[in-house]
Amino acid sequence: MPAAPPPSPPATSARLRPSSTIARLPNEVTSDVLVRLRRAEGQLRAVQRLLGDGADCKTVLTQLAAANRAVEQAGFRLVAAGLTWCVQHPEDAEAAGYRMEDLERLFTRIA
Repeated sequence: MPAAPPPSPPATSARLRPSSTIARLPNEVTSDVLVRLRRAEGQLRAVQRLLGDGADCKTVLTQLAAANRAVEQAGFRLVAAGLTWCVQHPEDAEAAGYRMEDLERLFTRIA
């Protein structure tokens, strides 16, 4: 039996994975993002419940829109924190592989 293949690399681009300099998220950013994601998680559970209960379209879509907004806001908060760090520490950001073009591309992907 052949050996198992090596694990796949993480989904994050190698250019965004710092080698020696690390852009760590401040605790308040992490806390804020976790709150937003938990809110979205609860809203998605509510959407599933509503669908299972046969709720009307307007009610389901309203809840789904709220969940979508919570996820979007979490992403915006992360990108804003990354951009802030890059602007405040341009040399460290470049050394860590956090090019402004990469962050701009990330921002446009979630916008």
